[in-house]
Amino acid sequence: MACAGAGCQERNPHCAVVAIGVDNPVDMGLAATMARPGGNVTGISSWAGELVAKRLQVVRDLVPNARRIGILFNPEAGVTRAGLDSGIVNWERMLGAQIRAYEARAPGDFEGVFAALARDGIQGLVVLADVNTYTHRVRLNELCLQRRMPSVWGSRDFLTGGGLASYQSDWPAVFRRAATLVDKILKGEKPAEIPFEQATKLELVIDKKAAKALGITVPQALLLSADEVIE
Repeated sequence: MACAGAGCQERNPHCAVVAIGVDNPVDMGLAATMARPGGNVTGISSWAGELVAKRLQVVRDLVPNARRIGILFNPEAGVTRAGLDSGIVNWERMLGAQIRAYEARAPGDFEGVFAALARDGIQGLVVLADVNTYTHRVRLNELCLQRRMPSVWGSRDFLTGGGLASYQSDWPAVFRRAATLVDKILKGEKPAEIPFEQATKLELVIDKKAAKALGITVPQALLLSADEVIE
């Protein structure tokens, strides 16, 4: 049986699980190695940590003089401060900029976070996707405009006029590829022997209208590399 869901493996240890959009499956204990998972789980990794690094780089490309960049995250959505802190050390070295993480568990936290961003001199923001930020994306976009905060998000759907760009895996492509893994399992292959794959197709979206409202000139090289430009 090919299935999905966090509790599936515990309820039926003999089922085959195709995990979609997980971070690093080895670090998460889902696989022994990417090449040979070794258990009953295989799938496609979105490498969220690497995507955060890429979004930070997009912020730096959009705001070349940024020396302090923020990350907005929800600790109740599976992202821990400890996990971010471990990545921040490498990201700061990569960008040559200070990076600080800010928690927002609910909409009532947004105003306080943006006040802290201003107080700390944050010049660009990466907003991590979760139910909270998606549900209240319009309000967050408004705050980005009001505070003139350049921001990079998790997908095009988050851009409602204040978000400057998004950088994310092509989810339709991920799900189409996942279907081929399910097909392999249904034809008798064992998930233990099906390599965990990494999402390879990424989409960059630039909102030129937001850039104009924020007074930012988007580099031509970034526009040319974008999969979509919102005029």
